[in-house]
Amino acid sequence: MQWSSVSRTTRPEFLFLSPLGLVISLLALSVCLSWLTGFEKLTYLVSGHNSMKFNTAVSILLTGLILFHSRFIHPDIIWIRALAAVVGCIGLATVFEYLFVINLGIDTLVVSDDGVGLHFGPPGRMSLGSALSFSLMGIGSFFMYSNRRVLRVAAAWSFICTSAIAVIALVGYLYDFPPFYNLGVTGATAIHTAILCLVLSVALCFNLTEIGWLSFLQAKTLGGVLARKFAPTFLFIILLFGILYQHLPHVTFLSAQWFQPVLAVLFLLALVLLFSFVIRYADRIDNQRLAAEQKLKETQHLLELEIEEKTSYLKDQTDRLHENRELFEAAFFMSPSGMAIADWQTGQIVQFNEEFSRLLGYLPEEISGKTMVELSAMSSDYRSQLRDEFGKNGFFSLKEISFTNKHGARVYGLLSSRLIEINKKPQVLNILHDITARKKIETDLLKAKQEAEHAREQAEKLSIQAEEASKAKERFMANMSHEIRTPMNAIIGFTNLIDYKTLSDKNAEYLRYIKSSGENLLGLISDILDYSKIAAGMMHLEHIPFNLRLTLQSIEQMFKPSTKEKQLELVFAIDESVPSLVLGDPTRLSQILINLIGNAFKFTTRGKIEVHIGGEQKDLNAFQLSISVRDTGVGIPADKLDQIFERFVQASSETTRNYGGSGLGLSIVRSLVEA
Repeated sequence: MQWSSVSRTTRPEFLFLSPLGLVISLLALSVCLSWLTGFEKLTYLVSGHNSMKFNTAVSILLTGLILFHSRFIHPDIIWIRALAAVVGCIGLATVFEYLFVINLGIDTLVVSDDGVGLHFGPPGRMSLGSALSFSLMGIGSFFMYSNRRVLRVAAAWSFICTSAIAVIALVGYLYDFPPFYNLGVTGATAIHTAILCLVLSVALCFNLTEIGWLSFLQAKTLGGVLARKFAPTFLFIILLFGILYQHLPHVTFLSAQWFQPVLAVLFLLALVLLFSFVIRYADRIDNQRLAAEQKLKETQHLLELEIEEKTSYLKDQTDRLHENRELFEAAFFMSPSGMAIADWQTGQIVQFNEEFSRLLGYLPEEISGKTMVELSAMSSDYRSQLRDEFGKNGFFSLKEISFTNKHGARVYGLLSSRLIEINKKPQVLNILHDITARKKIETDLLKAKQEAEHAREQAEKLSIQAEEASKAKERFMANMSHEIRTPMNAIIGFTNLIDYKTLSDKNAEYLRYIKSSGENLLGLISDILDYSKIAAGMMHLEHIPFNLRLTLQSIEQMFKPSTKEKQLELVFAIDESVPSLVLGDPTRLSQILINLIGNAFKFTTRGKIEVHIGGEQKDLNAFQLSISVRDTGVGIPADKLDQIFERFVQASSETTRNYGGSGLGLSIVRSLVEA
């Protein structure tokens, strides 16, 4: 693994340690600057106690940088080991000075010190405890990334020993016991030095979580569980009683003679209480362990029963397998479909039944050990094609194939194949169902279908011809109706020119009959002409603006003579919501209304005829008209309502005789409305 460059992405676990190292380095740097500027207040945490020396601050600064860089995903090992070597050398050199009572001059290399508070050694020298701490942290930091486990274990113990030295010094300050932070006659370790060394040693241990006290704290053993549960409480008790020891003598009523024994008794009681909690918690864990063991025994018993059941099941399955083999052989040889087992590699037929032999037309001894190519049943190319397709899919399911039997006849079949293993050799099980007869029927059906398709095409041609003939007939009817209507209009016009006063009553009556019959015949011809136009597709609708109310008024004026003649009341009711100006075909709308109102006049002898025009707004530009015509005439039977809109159909056989008409009016109305 390459460690030559540092990744700027920090490790995902314990993200706070890298900024912690940076903060510690900045604190140590501030102490160094205070020494260089002569502002010594930052070198003391508590007034009257020993200060943090310049070399100590430098060592803490470098160790903080080690902690900062060690939390990267790919830390620069060379850079970390270089810093560790410097820290270790400073510590070991100071220890060497203490042991051999010499002065190497490293203490006053940068700054000088009055040596206040020192009992042994020259001014500016760090305490022996600090020197040992930096020696151990330098060694541990140098070896914590080693590939050898023994060196990583040594690094972990170096950090643990550093933590122990710092804790002893802090306990000495807490309980006012100088030998703990003086280490005999050497200089005292400063309070903030002990605190920072403790924080740094603990933080560096997080690089070796699989070794040392961190691995113990993470363990799932009873010791690890108890340590995680009660170690914080134990540390809290020590800290609490240290604070009480420092501050209660100034506020308590106890004398100095009784204060320390009482505090010691309280401390012992707290330890006893903590120990009782530890015992109870351990007992609870042990009960859980016993319950787990009992459950494990029950589970083991259930597993034994399950194994016994599985063994019995396997025995039953083995017996059933033998039975299935016998059933398979019986089904194989007695199957109505041809069945054969062939070698996957060579294609040689190993085993087959009587139906397979019949399909090929060979005797059993002629088939055994031969391939389909050797039996001339199929070509080698066709067999290779089938083999490739089978190898790609791994099976055949009702695949249609064909081959030639011994007599040269073509045989068609549906082939289903699966790859099986017999005596650890790959074999292919083939099931062939004969569909030769069905294939012949399919061929005959295909031929019949082709003939039917040809007949259908001929019928379509005849239908098209018939449709064209029908359109020609409709056009002929339209032309003939137009030609007949011209002389009829002339006949009716001439009857209007004759003066009835110069005729006798008999001749006047005959003339009225001629005019009435002519008008009826003209109406019939007009209806036939309109219907012929519609049927022939010659009816074209206009889309022009017109005034709806004026159109309705003109229709009302048209029927005034009929209203007077038959003494009927014609009422037009128009809703206010109906617009006056619309776009549409006024001629066809008038034709619809004239047909409907004319029908009403034809079948009404008394009463009134009511025309209602309403509708609804569909959108901004569309209004749907709703027109209804109601009269007080003879009415239409309910069973005839579905028929009266058909052409040449009237309500009864007496309608034409009594009222006249052709039965085309309502049919034309429906066609116009649909258009």
